[in-house]
Amino acid sequence: MSPSDALSNSPETAPKASRVLTAEEKAALRERMARLMTPEEFAQLLGEFQENVAKVIAITESLLESKQS
Repeated sequence: MSPSDALSNSPETAPKASRVLTAEEKAALRERMARLMTPEEFAQLLGEFQENVAKVIAITESLLESKQS
């Protein structure tokens, strides 16, 4: 079997409708989905990240200005 044959038959590249999930796989998938952030939680986290990036930029600019003086 060539590497391309192995790839074409791998579960990652198989058509999605070609395999039915087992009850255990469905339960595991439900658990993983339950741990995902809600859109609101993600938006809040993104906002906090952007604020922190802005703070780092401001501190860096301040340090660069003080070094140039």
